[in-house]
Amino acid sequence: MNSLAHFNPAMLARTLYTALLLGLFPLPALAQSRVKEVATVVGNRKNQLTGIGIVVGLNGTGDSDPDATQQTVSNMLRRFGINVRSSDIKAKNVAFVSVTTEIPAFARGGNKLDVQVSSLADAKTLQGGTLLQTPLYGADGQVYAVAQGSLAIGGFSAGNSGASMQKNHPTVGRIPDGAIVEREIPTNLFGSGMLEISLREPDFTSAVRMAGAINEKFGPIAHAASSSTVNVFVPPDSQDDTRAMEFVARVENVIFRPDSVGKIIINEKTGTIVANSKIRIDSVAVAHGNLTVSIVNKQNVSQPNPFTGNVGSVRAGSGGNAAAASGVALGEQEEPVMIGNNIVYEDGHGSEVQLPVDVDPPAGFTIKMRTVQAGIPGVGVAGGAGGNAVVNPGAQTVVTTDTTLNVQEEKSSLMVFEDMSTVQEVATAFNALGVSPRDMMSIFQLMKQAGALQAELVMQ
Repeated sequence: MNSLAHFNPAMLARTLYTALLLGLFPLPALAQSRVKEVATVVGNRKNQLTGIGIVVGLNGTGDSDPDATQQTVSNMLRRFGINVRSSDIKAKNVAFVSVTTEIPAFARGGNKLDVQVSSLADAKTLQGGTLLQTPLYGADGQVYAVAQGSLAIGGFSAGNSGASMQKNHPTVGRIPDGAIVEREIPTNLFGSGMLEISLREPDFTSAVRMAGAINEKFGPIAHAASSSTVNVFVPPDSQDDTRAMEFVARVENVIFRPDSVGKIIINEKTGTIVANSKIRIDSVAVAHGNLTVSIVNKQNVSQPNPFTGNVGSVRAGSGGNAAAASGVALGEQEEPVMIGNNIVYEDGHGSEVQLPVDVDPPAGFTIKMRTVQAGIPGVGVAGGAGGNAVVNPGAQTVVTTDTTLNVQEEKSSLMVFEDMSTVQEVATAFNALGVSPRDMMSIFQLMKQAGALQAELVMQ
C-alpha cells in the first residue's frame, strides 16, 4: 500500500517539533561573542615605549645636516675611546630616527618586541641601514627595553634628478624582534579581590547581558558597575596564584550577545556607506530625481568688416610728427574721449572725471565727445608735449563669449517604503530604487530629518 495515503499533517508537525528540541534542525542563533572579543580585563594592557636612535650604513642617503650628524658620530666614537673632531667627519650615511614599540602586560625580562623605525630628518631612504643600540623609555621616564638591529624596509628608492623610481615608503622600516625587554611592568589584575572587565564599546545593555552571562556560569558574582565596566568578585578558591589565571581564562570565554545601536557610517570623500544590522526604517514615501545643470562657455572672435573706419588717429607732441593710419575718408564723426581704458565725463562747469567703462558717472556728468575725421590718410591731430600719442585706435578685433545653459531633470514617481526592520530589507529597497551611493547619502539624511530612520548617522 502506498504510504502517502496515510499522510498525517499533525503527526508531521509533532515530528518536526521533536526534531527541533533534539537539535536535529537547530534554529539560527543570534550573533554571540566571547567576553575577550568585546572587552578587556582592566590591567591587562599594553604600554607604549619610544626612543631616539641612529641608523648607520646608509649609502649616501642619510641626513643632510652636517653639524648634527658630525657631532653625533664624534660623540659615539668618543665613547669607545676614539677622539675625532666633528669637523673632520665627512659622511652622509647616518640618519636620526624615532624608534617605537608596545610592551604588553606580563612581559618578562628577555622577551623580544617588534619595533618600528621612522626617519626624523631629511634622509632619502633607510634602505640597508642598521639601528645602533637605542634605549626605549616609558611614560614614567624609565628604560623598559633596548632596540638594535638591521632594518626591513619593504621598499626602495633609486635614481637621480634625471630619472627616479620609488616603491612603498623607504623612510620607515621595522625590526622584527628588534627590542629586548629589560624591565618588567608590574601588573595587578585583582584589586581588592575583584576583577574589572571593560567593554571596548560602552553600552548599558551589553554590560548587563555580560554580567548575567557570567552569573549564569559562575553564580551571582558579577554586576554591571557602568555602561563600560563589569565587576566580577573572585571566589576565595580562585584567588590563589595557582588558580587565578585559570579563573580569568574561564571568564574571558563566557559567551553572551552584546548589543549596539543602529548606526550608518557615511564617508563622503570615498562614497562609502556602511550600516549595521540594527538600523530600522519606518514607513516613508521617497521620490528621488537627478537634476543636472550644465553651463558651456564658447569663445568667438569678432573681426571688423572692410572699409568700416578701421583707422587710428595720432596726436603729435612737441618734436614729433602727427600721422594717421591709412584708411578711407568717411567724413567727420563724434566719439567719446578716452584716456587709457577710462571714459572722460564732464559737467556744465568745466569739471571732468575719468571712470572705467562699467562705472556709472556722478549726477550731472555726461560723456565728453569730440569730432574726428575717419579714414583720411595722413591726417594728424595736434598732441601735447612728449611725443606721438594714439588717440583713436579705430575698429579692432574683439573676443566675445557665448554662454549655453542646459538643465535636465529626471522624472521620478513617489515610492512608498514599508516598515523595514532588517538591513537586508533596507538594501533591497534602495537597490530597487536604483540610486547611487551619493544619492543614498542624501536620502538617509532626509529620512533622519523626517524621523523615519531609526539609526545614528555618522558623517566622515
